[in-house]
Amino acid sequence: MIKQAMQGKAPAMYRRLSKSGELDVVVQERASAVTEAYQEAAGQAMMASARQTPQPPPMERVQALTQKQSAAAAEASAQATEFPSESEVA
Repeated sequence: MIKQAMQGKAPAMYRRLSKSGELDVVVQERASAVTEAYQEAAGQAMMASARQTPQPPPMERVQALTQKQSAAAAEASAQATEFPSESEVA
């Protein structure tokens, strides 16, 4: 997913990293950072849910937590595939 996004949104960067042999390292670093960001956001959502008083009914808590986790996953995915445009890099 990250490689395809880079190839489409920042082809010069993709070619440069591919040519230098650094592409897989950069992709793995980005994937690790995004995973960490998701885990942080999901953990914060769980902590906030646990601290909420009074506690809503269980089904409402599950729905709210699921929504927050989905939002964290969407944000992480957006961050993973966000690259500067070629004009911004030059």
